Amino acid sequence: MSKLTILVTAVALALSGPLAAEPVKVASAASVDQAVATITQSVEAAGNRVFAVVDYKKGSKSVGNDLRPTTLVIFGSPKIGADAFLSSQTIGLYLPLRVLAYEDAHGDVWLMYEDPKDAASEHGVPQDHPAIGKMRKALATLTAKAAGES
Repeated sequence: MSKLTILVTAVALALSGPLAAEPVKVASAASVDQAVATITQSVEAAGNRVFAVVDYKKGSKSVGNDLRPTTLVIFGSPKIGADAFLSSQTIGLYLPLRVLAYEDAHGDVWLMYEDPKDAASEHGVPQDHPAIGKMRKALATLTAKAAGES
C-alpha cells in the first residue's frame, strides 16, 4: 500500500466521526409480553411515566405482515430528564428512554436499549452527569428485572 493511500485512508477514517455505539442487549427468560408488563409496572411503581407502548407485531399484522413479537416501551422521569436538558436541549432527540423487547428468529427474547452515556457524548452532556448515571441505572435495573434476573 502506498503512503498516499495510507494517508487518504487515515484522513477518511478521522473525518468519518466516531463509530456508532452498540446498544445494550440483555437476554430474557421472560416472553416479550411478560417483559413489557414488568417494565411498564416497574416504571409506574417508581412514580415515573410510561409515555407509549408500541406493538410492532400488531402494526405489522394490520398491513398483512407477520412479525415476531416486537414491542417498544417509551418511558421516563421528567425530573431526571429535565436535569439532562439543562446541559443540552438536543438530548431531547434521545429522551424519553426506550427499551425494545423482541423475539429473534431462534425464539430467544431480548431486551435492547441505547446507553445514555453514548447519547450524552453526542449531545454535549458530560458522561458523568448525575442524570446520565440515574438513566443508566434505571435501564439496567429495569431490563434485569424484566429479563427475570432479579
